[in-house]
Amino acid sequence: MRKLASQHNVTHTQIITALHNCDAVSPLLNRYGTPFLIRTEEIQIVSKSLNKTPSKTNSLKGQVKIDRCNTENLQTLSLDQAATYLKVHRTSVIYYRDLGLIRCSTADSRVFVFDDVVHFYERYATPRILGKEFCLPSSKIGSIFNNYKIRAISGKIVNGNASSVYDRQQFPKNLYTLINPTHDTFGVYLSLKQIMTLRDAAKELGVTYGNIQRIVFRDIRPARAPQYRGNRSVSFHEISLIREKLSSFSSLSDFLNTFNITHASFSRRFVSPGFVHPLKINDQELLTKDDYNKLNSFMEQYCTPTEVAKFLGLSAVQIYRLINDKIISSYRIPGYDYPNPILKRIEIQKMLELRMKD
Repeated sequence: MRKLASQHNVTHTQIITALHNCDAVSPLLNRYGTPFLIRTEEIQIVSKSLNKTPSKTNSLKGQVKIDRCNTENLQTLSLDQAATYLKVHRTSVIYYRDLGLIRCSTADSRVFVFDDVVHFYERYATPRILGKEFCLPSSKIGSIFNNYKIRAISGKIVNGNASSVYDRQQFPKNLYTLINPTHDTFGVYLSLKQIMTLRDAAKELGVTYGNIQRIVFRDIRPARAPQYRGNRSVSFHEISLIREKLSSFSSLSDFLNTFNITHASFSRRFVSPGFVHPLKINDQELLTKDDYNKLNSFMEQYCTPTEVAKFLGLSAVQIYRLINDKIISSYRIPGYDYPNPILKRIEIQKMLELRMKD
């Protein structure tokens, strides 16, 4: 995208704006939902769209659509009153009038229909209003909405004006779900500035920076709305979720004692291959609930050739020979990349029973 912007001597933002006007172009989006790659065969379409993109202007010259009406029997507001009610500058009210969104008096274009002003935000919305409603930065509304083909009826893409306005009737009924499919609350806490950095969160929870990174990247970020997954902070609510998660962890030493495994053997078999990821908190190694369940299931179903040798009263060399001769089956399971073979306990148990009968 940036290379294309450089070739056309325009900004990256202008390229994004041109893309939003090209329904025929389907750019590849990054994990934050922002276009970053386009296909070679679509470059020409984007270039044509770039030439049609309106230049920046604060004027609606030639595009004014003032809707005048007889207000003798209607309640009205003056320009100052309308601006106060909408909490905007007077020029914004005039801008809405010129777009035909607020009716004005036939006798005086600075006298507005009361009903249109009162219900304006029920019918239309600006990025500032939408930012509050969806807990998003107002500067991101345009790009996020354009990703879902939701176009402004006025703004820099439409007529070059810096102020965008959206018609709520054009919003899909599932707009909130589209923008926040996980119904996550990070945006709310971000708007309230109730967030902290990962390093501060690590100190707050008494864990290492590496461990808090692992928890956030694996469990917290995927639950956020797409536009917040790249944010490297955590909300106060997420801190409480992490604290609750930490309380559910199991002691690694208890697991080692239960299955009579040395720490060195455990590290060699399960940690180094990346099968599990123990966390170190206050000098104590812990296992997440998922990792503990995964290990527990593994240990109940599988065993090593050395363990089998003890069960059958043979040497490890003899067990490996039986494996090579296909007398004993060995197995591989997804995610367990330790080079030594593993055997099923149930099959070894049957062999032991037959051996005892003989």
